Amino acid sequence: KDDSLRPDHLVVLAGGNATRLGPITATMSKALVTVGSKPMIIHQLLGIDARRVTVVTSPTNTRQVGTLIQRTFGDNDWVRIVEQPRARGPVDAIRLGLAGVMGNEYTVIIMADSLYDFATEVETAIQEPARDWVATLEAGGQPERSFCWTDGENWEDSADWDPTDRIFTGLIVTKNPTVWRREAADIMSDDNQFDEI
Repeated sequence: KDDSLRPDHLVVLAGGNATRLGPITATMSKALVTVGSKPMIIHQLLGIDARRVTVVTSPTNTRQVGTLIQRTFGDNDWVRIVEQPRARGPVDAIRLGLAGVMGNEYTVIIMADSLYDFATEVETAIQEPARDWVATLEAGGQPERSFCWTDGENWEDSADWDPTDRIFTGLIVTKNPTVWRREAADIMSDDNQFDEI
């Protein structure tokens, strides 16, 4: 594998109470739900081979997630766990996960329960450094870019897409993590409340 296509940082959003999943998550975090013989978060950690990883957890699953990662990968210094003190939604989790990430590092942000294999999409995005992108799934199930930062400062919707027939997959690829962190902090500074993920 071409090491130049490897992301510098992976941020996995593994918090939230997942109340919409009902009895499945009554006793465990959605990141720990087993799909295809592995917990969902392990699919993400194995699927996107980043140099460093930050996992954003909630107070109810920090210990479980940490134990699982240690059991799966052994002692490591490439994974950092950050606890979101209270459920304030994915925007706040992005802000916390990007704290300490350098300004020009290729960074992938993904929800722990997003099970699509994004390895190819991540490599494609890294080969196009002029733009960041958020992946959605079109009606046929194929990933596509939905919007991007065009110059590292300004947000711009990409042309010709209709969000009403798209599914947000929980994937963001950026070379401008400080811009995303700043925007998330600005949104959270209004003390807005967001739905839990």
